[in-house]
Amino acid sequence: NIPPDPVEQEKRGIYPDVRKAESRYMPVLLRDTLESTGQWGQVRVLPAESSGSDVNIGARIIESDGSVLQLAVTVTDATGRTWLRKDYEGLADTRAYKDVPVKPRDPFDNVYATIANDLLAARNELTREQRVQLREVAGRLLRQSQDYQSMLQEFGGVPPH
Repeated sequence: NIPPDPVEQEKRGIYPDVRKAESRYMPVLLRDTLESTGQWGQVRVLPAESSGSDVNIGARIIESDGSVLQLAVTVTDATGRTWLRKDYEGLADTRAYKDVPVKPRDPFDNVYATIANDLLAARNELTREQRVQLREVAGRLLRQSQDYQSMLQEFGGVPPH
């Protein structure tokens, strides 16, 4: 969500290097939030969607200026089902900017917690059969991906024609 025109970037207060850093840092904060709930097991941050994952979370930074964070979030599962597609917005908790916080935290923890809560609610709406199907599909996709990687190694990293 970075305008290509440097004048527009300056006008909107968007700095590509800062946005790039945010795009790498925010997924880690969301991962930490999800793991801290105890509901998701190990959560991985990957540069692209993973075919072997049960659930994939994609997000786009709409606005981030230190006082407001707005994210467009899409969550899909291995079966192709969309769990949620929603924009999240939160104001910075200025207590996180204090010189000596009791416990270091991000000023937008409230945004990540809301996403985690919505994700859990979406999972809880799945039937038992849908959850079993999801695990089976994700497992098959992971095995296919591993088989493909093995094949690539056999052919020196180039898919056979």
